[in-house]
Amino acid sequence: MLGLTHAFSSQPAFLNWNFILLAFSGTAQAASAISEVDLVFPLNETYAPSRLFPIVFAFQSFNPATVVEPTINTVVTNYHNPNISYSNIWFLGFHMFNRSEPYFFTRPFDQFGTEGTWIISWELDWRNCNMTENPSPDYFINRNVSRGHKTIFTTHKDSSKQVDLFADINNEQACSRSSGATLNIIDTRKVPDQFKSSMHWGGDTCGVASLLSNRADPCRVKMNETVASKIQASMVADDCEQAKIKATEPAVSCPPQETGAAVQRHGIWGGVFFGLVITAVLSRF
Repeated sequence: MLGLTHAFSSQPAFLNWNFILLAFSGTAQAASAISEVDLVFPLNETYAPSRLFPIVFAFQSFNPATVVEPTINTVVTNYHNPNISYSNIWFLGFHMFNRSEPYFFTRPFDQFGTEGTWIISWELDWRNCNMTENPSPDYFINRNVSRGHKTIFTTHKDSSKQVDLFADINNEQACSRSSGATLNIIDTRKVPDQFKSSMHWGGDTCGVASLLSNRADPCRVKMNETVASKIQASMVADDCEQAKIKATEPAVSCPPQETGAAVQRHGIWGGVFFGLVITAVLSRF
């Protein structure tokens, strides 16, 4: 786990969870032996402060049948005032994954509405399934961690650069500076019965995976304008709801309440949260 040595705000910095599941039109992609997760937004840039400012992870060829119980641990720290620091653990249960990958996992962070230089440190945890030296078909499960991933960016009132997920995530010059982790899926094994009862498992198979260094390719991640708009709309809706609950001013003008909208709220058990799921269609690039 990341070392959490700084003081934490008594107010939750993060708003509700947001999952953007991107289903490809046409035939689903075949499973790849390489699974990858990238922090694709924000970039290493200077942005205008905004309360509607998301952290976005992208998952490529991430199959829950092979990458078991993945968890993202994040720490957001103010570079000039390390006493301002926020930590979070994102439990990505088996039921969170869309079989037709890739997809984006987002969460707005309202503290980015203030000026500062910010460090997003993150690590990817997952469970591995390996064979023991015993010739019998027994397995042991161990926890693995990919550490040392970091993105640094600034929010400043004089910057004209606004949050633009479509432009930034598709920026071929800047995307190479995004941080990522890749796993090589060597094999897939059947989960022993004694492990299936675990409330965290959720599947019958698990992968034998090894970490690959310097293999992440975040520039392969593409986002279309429809998906970017849906993320923006979900942040606005969430901010308006939070403002109503807390009797505070929203960051932007709130749209009228819609009935039968495409954005639906679902209760999702992930260990610590309820979430917002938005389903979208992403054409092939």
